[in-house]
Amino acid sequence: MRTDGTSIQTTRNHLQVPSTTVHDTICKHQEHGHLKLLSIPGRPRKLNDCELRQLSHVVQQNQCKKLAKIKKLITIDVSINTLQIVIHKDLGKQSCIAVKKPYLSPVHMEQGLKFARQHLNWTRVIWTDELSFELGKWLTRTRVWLTPQERYELESMTVNHQSGQRSFMVWGSLCRAIQSKLVFLPPGQHSAINFISNFYEPSLLPFYDELIDAGVVENYSQLTLMEDGAPIHMAQVSNDWRHPQTSMACKLTQLKSNQEYMVQNEIHGHQGFQSKDNGRTEGSSQFCMGGNSI
Repeated sequence: MRTDGTSIQTTRNHLQVPSTTVHDTICKHQEHGHLKLLSIPGRPRKLNDCELRQLSHVVQQNQCKKLAKIKKLITIDVSINTLQIVIHKDLGKQSCIAVKKPYLSPVHMEQGLKFARQHLNWTRVIWTDELSFELGKWLTRTRVWLTPQERYELESMTVNHQSGQRSFMVWGSLCRAIQSKLVFLPPGQHSAINFISNFYEPSLLPFYDELIDAGVVENYSQLTLMEDGAPIHMAQVSNDWRHPQTSMACKLTQLKSNQEYMVQNEIHGHQGFQSKDNGRTEGSSQFCMGGNSI
């Protein structure tokens, strides 16, 4: 039709194709003298779409496997170098060192997530936590195949277990975007008394003042100290330091109940106590329990 002098518009209407298609076809015929499909430049792909999906599934199910083992799990005849290039370029995965995390059971993770959702909008809470790391420990690094977005997924992380070697403890706290300095506790001092003298007094109290100076709160009573249930926090000496008034009132209440018990024993002709806990009344025990922090 074009050799007869037919215009591109008329040819487009007759063939029911876009004008650009007609124009590109004419230009191709004028340039090459034919309309055959030209060969694609470069080497052809080693893996087709089906084989790529198979490789992606195998790598996802065996993230910690090396390339030699992954090659045995697939039915594709390619070299290890080609396999590595395809995983990098086509799948977008790299061989990275897995992030270590503490061991958490499904119950712990569910409870932690529930607590975080309930207190998501807390803005006047000092979040504190401590971490122990070991010295002289043989560091085993697990490599996994993953994309940058998968780095902190549970399937891409490894569990970090303690082996009983010498360990240091590091402590820190934060409130909103304000962070305290990291404080280190040497080995052999992981007790509640040392925790108070090394963390609470020299670091936590100045952090309270820093929050007041930053305008987060106006006084100490508006802040809530958040800690986990570690034994070092649940110790009596730690509770007494956090709640000195409650601790003193608890002791006075217990002393008063002991005196009343002694008077009753004298009246009835009994000497001494029958047991160590007999002097505690139900009200004083509940009062002591009410002094625990969050």
